[in-house]
Amino acid sequence: MRDGHRWRDRAGSYADGVRTGAPNVVQVADRFHLWQNLGTAVEAQRHGIREIARELHMGGNTVQALHAHVRGFAGIFQTRSGHHLKDWITATRSEDLPRLHASATGLEKDWDAVVQGLTTRWNSGPVEGRVNHIK
Repeated sequence: MRDGHRWRDRAGSYADGVRTGAPNVVQVADRFHLWQNLGTAVEAQRHGIREIARELHMGGNTVQALHAHVRGFAGIFQTRSGHHLKDWITATRSEDLPRLHASATGLEKDWDAVVQGLTTRWNSGPVEGRVNHIK
């Protein structure tokens, strides 16, 4: 905990624990898990797109849309402009990308912590990477 903030991953049980144990602390979703969650959704969407394209012999418009949305999220991530997240979610939902829609819903469920994670200059990414090597 630093400056009244608690960095954590996106698991609901962690959010509940912090809310119970330290209700006045600002929760911050760490960037490592935000990026990892998006990567998981993109990989699932990509797999689905390949299967559909094989079946229907479709072009790459959906792949291009997926690429554009990932780049958009990367821009928010890199520039710490969490205030643009709602626009990104709206744009993502305008496309036929159900895995990204599910990811967006997850972001909305943890909105305050996610926006903090995408805005604050502090993050637990370097530590989280080390913790994952131990797990």
